[in-house]
Amino acid sequence: MDYAKKDKNTLVVVTADHETGGFHILGGRISKENSYIKGDFLTTGHSGDMVPIFSYGPYSENFSGIYDNTEIFKKLNKTSRNHLSADCKRSRITLKLTI
Repeated sequence: MDYAKKDKNTLVVVTADHETGGFHILGGRISKENSYIKGDFLTTGHSGDMVPIFSYGPYSENFSGIYDNTEIFKKLNKTSRNHLSADCKRSRITLKLTI
């Protein structure tokens, strides 16, 4: 993030390919003195729960909403094409996948 903030030309996208464990909140309390949640994992495998996507930088507005995770590739592809068209002088694009 420090690099993206300094560079101002780097898009950071963070997500997951699936949710595991099916963690669900069963109860809890929010207070100034003592906040807590009660939860449990509903499976030991993958679940169908949605996963969040976070983005920062140019074109980050393209990564909001709810959609199938296969759309992320399409959105990255479209974003890189738009970036190259808009800024031919700086055509450096790096896609880094971290698992």
